[in-house]
Parts: sequence; structure tokens; C-alpha cells
Amino acid sequence: MPVDVEQALTGLERRTPVEIVEDHLPSLELLEEFRHPSSVDVEMRAIANAKRPGSVFISTFYNGKHIIVPEGHPLTRLSSVVSPVNKDYPTGCFEGLSLYGDALTLFNARMQRLDRSLRTRRYRDVVDLESFAQMIVLIAEINADSATRDAEGNIVRAYGRPTIGFSEGGIGIGIHLDNPMYQAVGFNRMRRYLETSEPLRVVASDAWKRREQLNGKHSDSYGRASIHHAIAHDDLGADEAIYLGGVTENRTSRFREGEIVDGVGEEVVFRVGKTFIVPPPDNGRLGGTSLAHFHTYTAEELGYDVQFTVVTIDDVARGEVEAMYLCGNAIELTGVQEIWSYEGTPSKDKSPKVITLPNVRTVGGVRQVSEEDKEIMGYYQDQLWGRKASTNPLLLTRIDRDRGRKMEHELKTKWYPGWFTN
Repeated sequence: MPVDVEQALTGLERRTPVEIVEDHLPSLELLEEFRHPSSVDVEMRAIANAKRPGSVFISTFYNGKHIIVPEGHPLTRLSSVVSPVNKDYPTGCFEGLSLYGDALTLFNARMQRLDRSLRTRRYRDVVDLESFAQMIVLIAEINADSATRDAEGNIVRAYGRPTIGFSEGGIGIGIHLDNPMYQAVGFNRMRRYLETSEPLRVVASDAWKRREQLNGKHSDSYGRASIHHAIAHDDLGADEAIYLGGVTENRTSRFREGEIVDGVGEEVVFRVGKTFIVPPPDNGRLGGTSLAHFHTYTAEELGYDVQFTVVTIDDVARGEVEAMYLCGNAIELTGVQEIWSYEGTPSKDKSPKVITLPNVRTVGGVRQVSEEDKEIMGYYQDQLWGRKASTNPLLLTRIDRDRGRKMEHELKTKWYPGWFTN
């Protein structure tokens, strides 16, 4: 059965904040042993705070249960099953979550995808995903005040990355009660994913193609993809990489030359007049929850049609689409201004073909998308922040900030006071 998120969260309402905290503590012996942070713990917390600003408490998996500990706590390092909270792409499966104000976006859809990820790796039978869903919400609540305000007091969104897997590799090997899996989650202030306020410049290469059908979010597939992002961003000076066609699943037609599939961690959407064009789902694209919400609900709310069809690099070069966007959890919905198309690998082909989208104009020396596309992107962002209602009943999952504050107070004053005294 798929994970029952609603039932899992209903279970939280039957317990008080004090009871919840007491259910998720290490033993009294360990609390006493690590009553005060060591110099190493202080250093580790400083590193964590620099990387994950706003994260005060995290959840790790120790002796078969979820526990809540401060950032830098030694139990995140001394456990035989260490939660890899300092790794970008640990072994196993993960999700990306956003907390906008008092609500997690598409939480149910992303937990269902995590369920699929676990089943693909044959992990599902050894993971209580309902309990993990509860812990994700609790950590979001505990860190909500610190993770949703920046240093100047501005309201920002928070980012969470639940991870499940093995601490030392061995994916899919030796799953039994004596070889448990880590389950970890933290929430911190969300940094800007791409360092630009202008429409994006993306890199396409004949050498960069989807080579496997993805079913869920797995560390190995995203780890490899991050290399292409680094080449596009760090080496070439663009903003992101996109992938061309290279894999099929039950597809009745061959790939067309230069068929555009998706981005490193985002989906691709095009617009022609009052129609959004989405690449077909059997072309190996990510199958993201953000795009599914956009084409299922947002498009209709805006009065646009949706068509699932192939778009190639040449189609864009001929001006057959008016606009192109990347859509995903980190990037939200962001317009594209240019495709840098390389015939070979970017390291060998030094002269890409630069294709500019028709809807992009230069105003006062700044590249901008059309007013229509600004409205589309603004509407989508307003939905995520809850400023505009959505016809998707599962878009927003509300958290309980008051419960989070009570749990944070209990943790700081009763169970970890030595970690929060100057």
C-alpha cells in the first residue's frame, strides 16, 4: 500500500508536544554523556550552520528509532548507522521539500514518490515511511521560526532533504534487522538555487542525454547529473544544463534528433500562445511533482490548454515556441532566455549555437521575459506561498508552528540545555 500521509499526520494530533519530544530522545545515559558539546561538536555545528543556516535541530536514526538532536551532536557521527546530513547526495533515496511560511508544498506527492523510490531499490519493507513522514513534519515545525527568516528578518522559504539509505554504500545488499537503514532530515533556509534574477541560459549537448528511465529520486542519478550542472555553470558560465532524448520506456516512436527532455533537477515546459507544451512522459524525463501540479491544475486555472508532445532544439531555433521554462522544487517556475547548443561535448566544441527565445527582450540593459510570462510565473509562485488558492487540495500541508515552538522550548530547556547556554 502507498504511504498514508494523512493518517500519519493525524497520529501527531493525539500526542502533546512534551510526549512527542520524549518519544524521540536518545537514552538518558547518552543524554548525560553528551550533556555539553565538545570542541569538536562546536566546530561541527559551526560547519553545519554555515552550510544549513537556520537549522537548529535535526532528526537522525539511532538504535532503531528516530531521535531529535541539536546540529553538531555526536550521535549524528558515532552511530553505526550515521545520518549523512553533511552529504549532498548520500547513498539511497532522498526528497527535496519546501516550507513556504506555514505549509509544506506537495508533501503528499513527494512522500508518494519517496515510496516509489524505496520500492525501486527494494527498501520499502524495512522502512516505516509513515513514522518518517511524522518526523519530517516535526523537524519542519521545530525549525520553522529559524529557517523561514533570514539574517535581516525577511521571510524566506525553508528547504528540507529527507534521506534514506546506508551509511557505507552497499545499496540493495544485506537488508536485515541487524543492518538498519539511516533515515535523516533537517530544514534550513533556502538559498537561491541559481545565481541570477534574469531568465536562464541553459546548455544542451549531444553528449548529455538521459540514459536510464528514472523512477523516484536516487542518489546515483542525481549525483551524476550534478556534474553536468557544474560544467554548465562553473566552466561555461551558463545557469543550468538540460538533457536531450536518450532512453525510452514502452515508447512507440523513436526519439527525434535534438529532442528536449528535462533539466538536471527540473522539468521543461514550453508555451505556444495559450497552450503549454510538456514533453511526453515516456521520454525518460524526471516526472516531477512540481510539473505535475502545474500542468494538472495551474494551467487550467490560468485558462491555458496543455499538450504533451516532442519539442526539439531545431523547433526552438525556428521560433516554433514562444517561451520556455524550467519547473521544479528548487527553481519554482523560471523562464529561459537562451539555449547554448553544443554539437559535441562542451569541452571540445568551443562554439555553441546560441538560440534566443522569442519572448525575451532587453529592457534597460536587462533581459526580461514577456509580461504574460511574468504573470504566469508570479501566479505559480503565489500558489506556493498560499497567496492564491489552488484547485489542488493536496498542494499545501499545514504545519503547527505553535507545537513546534513548544517542542523547541522543551528540547532546549529540559533535554539539551548545555547546548544552548553561552
